[in-house]
Amino acid sequence: MRGCFDNYTVVLELEDNKQQMLIFKSAISSVTLKKSIIFIQSDKNEKKEN
Repeated sequence: MRGCFDNYTVVLELEDNKQQMLIFKSAISSVTLKKSIIFIQSDKNEKKEN
């Protein structure tokens, strides 16, 4: 997924960058990742002591 044309659409590009598809966001029901990702949780509210 590359970006948005407006608030209601996204532009999908194929890996070879030879074809683009303009898709309405309302037409997307799910997203599947090609590679797995690792989430790292951090506590942004953690206070440091001086």
